[in-house]
Amino acid sequence: PATSAEGAMARVALLCCARLPASIAERHGSFGSLYDRLLASGERLRCYDVAEGGEMPSDAELARFDRVIVSGSPASVYENAEWIRKTCDLVERCIDRKQRVLAICFGAQMVAHVAGGRVSRADSWEAGARPVRLETSALEARFRVRLPEECNLVQMHKDFIDALPSGASLLGSSANCRHELFALGDHVLAIQGHPEFSPAFADTLIDWNLELGFMSTADAAVSRRSLLDHPPPHP
Repeated sequence: PATSAEGAMARVALLCCARLPASIAERHGSFGSLYDRLLASGERLRCYDVAEGGEMPSDAELARFDRVIVSGSPASVYENAEWIRKTCDLVERCIDRKQRVLAICFGAQMVAHVAGGRVSRADSWEAGARPVRLETSALEARFRVRLPEECNLVQMHKDFIDALPSGASLLGSSANCRHELFALGDHVLAIQGHPEFSPAFADTLIDWNLELGFMSTADAAVSRRSLLDHPPPHP
């Protein structure tokens, strides 16, 4: 089991930056529950609904956790929403004090944004699954993570990181996304894709984007096909 420096079970804070529609949550559980699969054995998760629920932890409260996960979101880090500004401040302080951070999709973009990188809007959504080439030696040395040199990851984003922060290390790239994984030191790992998404959940989100008019029927078909062509690992 994962333990903190004091020997107790490690505590993990999730800054949950989205909430699922009721119809999707009924089928797949809450958005926060998706992140349970990213926990090591014995880790305990505390979810803060920072976006929809306005449940913003203080910096002192967040500092007591062994590590922090920053979730995905349909929002953009450059939007002028109060919860985004406050969450950016919290994430920047986590980075400054070298707290362990795992940042995913919107979370990865937020890390890049607050650390001096650049986040931009693409012409169209990237959805489905893509093979990602990984710097496996660096991942193992910095984060004690053993992965194959190529790993399929679910993608669900329209914003992308087009410039990394100064001092960041590129750890993974895909054909459509050069900055797929990057690190700040050995305490921050940022991933543009979604290791927490199952293929079934990704397919549901594709349907949802199609219903809302965010994605064309043709793009949705290509995205679904990619989940079959590049099946992501998921229990």
